[in-house]
Order: sequence, then structure tokens, then C-alpha cells
Amino acid sequence: MLNINGRWVAEGSATAPLLVWSSLEVAEVDAAKASEARRKPVVVRQIGGSDIERFITPFGPAHAPALLGYLPVTATAARKLEADRKKLMGYFSVMLAAGSPESEADAQQAMTDMKAAAHKLRLAGIGNGSWMTAAQGLTGKWAVEMASRVLDGELACDPGIAPADVLKAMLTAKRFAR
Repeated sequence: MLNINGRWVAEGSATAPLLVWSSLEVAEVDAAKASEARRKPVVVRQIGGSDIERFITPFGPAHAPALLGYLPVTATAARKLEADRKKLMGYFSVMLAAGSPESEADAQQAMTDMKAAAHKLRLAGIGNGSWMTAAQGLTGKWAVEMASRVLDGELACDPGIAPADVLKAMLTAKRFAR
């Protein structure tokens, strides 16, 4: 199957989902373009099922270069970096939802807020909906490297998250990951 990077793969991923077409006829027209550009026959098949539905994206004009061949690694790397940035910001939002509880009632409300934020991430296709996944995700080497890129100004923060919140979220994650 064809992913958004122009590669033939068995399954999609969050950073390189599989392409799907709106109709069999449209897919056959695009397959003819791909066959000509790649000098190989491209066959159109109709498949479905819950296994494939997780990492797919509808084919659109922006994906046309994928028909012609592999996309440059720099474009793929930039897309992966942006996906990692979104994941990091999502994890930050979950930890920042905890706030600084001062009483047992505040702590219970913080846990409810964190669960709700984690669920929103899952609906957005990031993580599994667990606040613990977000906490653990912010305690490893990947998070330290990504956070330093945010603090250096290489990566932008989402609205509502300031660079000063980065350290607060990571400290909160360490507290909860124990």
C-alpha cells in the first residue's frame, strides 16, 4: 500500500499514514499515473477492516508527489519532527492539567482534568488516552531532547503553553510517573 511518503509499505504509521481514495475509479486513474512514473504496474485493490483504519489519510492534491516516487527524506523528517512536537505538546497539556493541587479535593479534580486531557489526545490520534502514558513519555531521553529544542526556540509551543511551562510539566510528569 502507498503511504504519504511515496513508499510501498505493509502498514501505516502515525507519521506516515497510508493513502486512501474516495472511489475506486479515482484510485485507478491515480494508479495509472503511478504506473507510468514508476515504470511498474500499480494495482488497485479495495480493502477494509479495523486493522487498517487507524493510520490512514484521504488522498488529496498535496499527496500527488507520492504517486511519482519516494519523497525526499527532508520532507519526511520534517513531518516526523512536527508529529513529535505535537505529541510533546499534548503530553505537556496533560501534565499541566494537573495544576498544583493543595487539598485532597484539588487532587481529585486534577486527576479528572488529566484524564480528560489524555482522552482528548487519544481522540486526536496521539497516545492511548492514559495520563500515565503522558507522564512516562515526559520522563525519558526523547522528552529531554525535544524539550531542549522547545527551550532553544527551535520548536514552537502550542497556544496556551509557554516555554516556562515546559519544566513545570516535566517535573509534574516525574512526580506522577513514580
